[in-house]
Amino acid sequence: MSTAATKQKVRREYGRHGHFKRVKSLHHNGLRAINGRTYAGGEAKRWRAWAIEQKGGSNCRLDIRQEIELAAVDLWLMLELAVFIVEDARKRGSVVNLRRRELPKVHEQYNTVSVRFERRREALELEKGGLDLARRLMIERQANGGK
Repeated sequence: MSTAATKQKVRREYGRHGHFKRVKSLHHNGLRAINGRTYAGGEAKRWRAWAIEQKGGSNCRLDIRQEIELAAVDLWLMLELAVFIVEDARKRGSVVNLRRRELPKVHEQYNTVSVRFERRREALELEKGGLDLARRLMIERQANGGK
């Protein structure tokens, strides 16, 4: 007599965000690790070019250029982690882990990278990137004499 095979439990898929893989790749490859074909990589490379241009272009000092490159790496990591957080929230149906009622650990990594990026951006004395529409209109009004 043969016994029926019991149905095996399906292994739960855990989302892996690849943060430490990216950091390791940065140590080995430097800025070449940033893939400019992705959204995050393209934005980081555009921000880097904009920041270097703001600080003098080809006449930018080496220490400032290195700080800009470190900030661009932080921006890239931050955007990649944000993409993972959004995908994970869509899959879960919530940002919070409903079983433990807490945020996943990837949020702590995102916070540390974003704080580091903001600190570097402020040290470079750069604006956040462009002005929003309301601020631009306010500046234009002041330039036109308050009209």
